[in-house]
Order: sequence, then structure tokens, then C-alpha cells
Amino acid sequence: MVKKATYAPQKIGLTLSGGGARGAYQAGVLRAIYQITNLKQCPFQVICGVSAGALNAMAIASRTEDFKEATQRINDTWLNLTMDKIFKTDSLTALSTALMWITDLTLGEYLPTKKVNHLLDTSPLRELLKENLNTVNIQKNIKNGHLHGVALSATDYRSGKCVTFFDGSKAIKEWDRYSGIGRRAQLSIDHMMASSAIPIFFPPVQIDQSDYGDGGIGQSSALSPVLRLGADKILAIGLEHPPGNEETESIKSLAPLTLSDITSTLFSNLFLKSMRGDVMRLKQTNRLMSFLTPEEIRSDGLAMRKVPALFITPSVDLGKIEVNQFSKFPFALRRVLKGLGFTDRRAWDLLSYLAFDSCYAKALLNLGYKDGMAREAEILEFLELV
Repeated sequence: MVKKATYAPQKIGLTLSGGGARGAYQAGVLRAIYQITNLKQCPFQVICGVSAGALNAMAIASRTEDFKEATQRINDTWLNLTMDKIFKTDSLTALSTALMWITDLTLGEYLPTKKVNHLLDTSPLRELLKENLNTVNIQKNIKNGHLHGVALSATDYRSGKCVTFFDGSKAIKEWDRYSGIGRRAQLSIDHMMASSAIPIFFPPVQIDQSDYGDGGIGQSSALSPVLRLGADKILAIGLEHPPGNEETESIKSLAPLTLSDITSTLFSNLFLKSMRGDVMRLKQTNRLMSFLTPEEIRSDGLAMRKVPALFITPSVDLGKIEVNQFSKFPFALRRVLKGLGFTDRRAWDLLSYLAFDSCYAKALLNLGYKDGMAREAEILEFLELV
């Protein structure tokens, strides 16, 4: 009697990049994926994210048994978002923070300790996450087999390394490489706050005697976590508009460079570039693998495997979707930002990371849904539903 071969089902990975308020775009794409597939259960067994992408990822991971509800709740959360649900917007808090900055900058050498390392108080975001995310459900979904692995990444300000906190199958091992560290943990609101702590603007979060900030700072390989957690194929949703799709704008003014201009460039590289480069390298590796036989790979000891990937990015530059948001920023914060060179016309690309408002979110949700629906055939093929 010949024993019939058995094959483990492929583990489909979902990975979501960071980008502050731009994360609403990912929610729109996920809604389109549900609309296209009409699947009851979430099709992703490995879910990873960083920064705002980590919050979206955890929301999906907490409701894998009902993909429709998961995607709808994420969309509703973004649609009902206001800035005061993310950070304190009252003048007293802004004034207190400003005074601490002034004190540290002017009298710092006489003070035993510095009091400030951020501009905004994000305690409202912590409450929002507590109300909308049940981390216990993530544990249940791992135990019942709906999830093989889930992870989010944060940057350890003490060591400068990117730490990926993960939970999942016992088969997933911790790692410590030059590019980053993988540490098993029971994921909590603290981990989410740390991963989404935009540098300078949001405060660091203490976890296990160290201080953490946005995962995009130290992450050199955006696809590494989802691969290390065992994904056999990857659907990645980025937030960077592919270059070369529009004409270069002419420089009309050589106005003096401001801090806002510098920070805008910094954030663009911090949040948006890593995933695109990783996807390009993965495609090159897949192409190389197609020229090698399994025997050649084994004989050479190559630690590589072919990993199909589908990459979805905005068809429009999210930093150029202007919906007159600057006027909606809290008065005290607006005064500080104006002093740094921020205006509606200048550095909106940077301000868009902080535009946690339903008007901007709605524009991004609609764009994400539209872009997702435009990739219907690719999504169905990728998920092997055709």
C-alpha cells in the first residue's frame, strides 16, 4: 500500500508599512480585498505591521474569524477619527509642553534631568486602542489555528536596533541579526504604542527596561518579519506612490530651507522607502530561483526560497491629497508648527502623517478601496480563488 503524500497548506502573509495618518489607505485596500473575495475567515495566517500599519495589523489579527467585521471596524474607526482621539489638543497641554521645551533648550545645562522628548501627549490613542482592540482575541486566534504568527516592530532607542515583537506557533524561533531582533512576547497595547510612536512628535514607550519608538526608524528590511514568521507568499500594502508616474514639478521658489522641509524628507525615507526596496529584492531573488533546480539549491546550501508577492501601493501620492487640514490642527499646535515653517502650502507632505481627521481619512479610504478593486484579478489569483 502506497502512503499518500500530505502537504501543509500555504501560509499567506500580510504586511503593512508605516505612515501615521496615511494608514487609512491600507484600511481601504483591506475592505476591497474582502469585497473581492467575500471570505468569511481572514485569508492571512501571518500578519505583520509597523507604525500605523501595526495598528491595522493588530486589528485584523484580533478578528480573523470574521474578515468582514474586521475590515468594516477598521474602516469605521478611521472614518470617525479626530485628532483629539490620538493626542491631547487642549491649549494647556500644548503650553505645558512648549514651556518644558523652552526650559530644556535654554537652561538645560543647569538641570539634572531633561523633561521633554516629544511634542504631543498620546494618552488618548492608548484609550482608543483599549476600546477597539482586544489583544486576548489574538491569543485565541493563535491557539485555534487561525493565526500562525503575528508581529509588530519597534525601535529600541537605547541600542538603535529594530525589535520585532511576535507571537504565534512554537515553531517560530527568536532571532538576533545585524538587521534586527525577533523577540517572542504576548502582544499588548504597550507594543502597539511603541511601534506607532512617531519620533519627535510622539513620546517613547518603555518596555522591559528600555525605551521604544516607531519601528520604521530602525527597520532595514520591511519583509523580514513576515518571512521569519513563516509566510510562503506575501501581500504587502505600502504607502509610497511609485516614482516616475508623474512629471517632476518645477521649482518656483528658492525660499530658505526650514526645519519642516528637512523633517518632511526624513519622514519620507523613514516610513516609505524600506518596503519598496525589499519588494524589489524579493522579486530579483524569485527570478534567480526560477533559474535554479531544487538539486542545485540544496547542493549549494542556499538559504533561499521562492516567495510569491503582491505589492499594492497608492495610485496617487498621499502627500499631495490636500483637503485643507492644517486649519483643523489645534490652535496651540498650529502656532508651534507655523514657527517651524509648516503651512498648508508648504510641508503638507509631512503634516499628512499627523492629519488624523475623518476628512483626510475618507479620501485615503476611498483611494485604497479604488486601488484594491482595480487589482481584483491579481488578488484572486494570488489568493488562489480562481
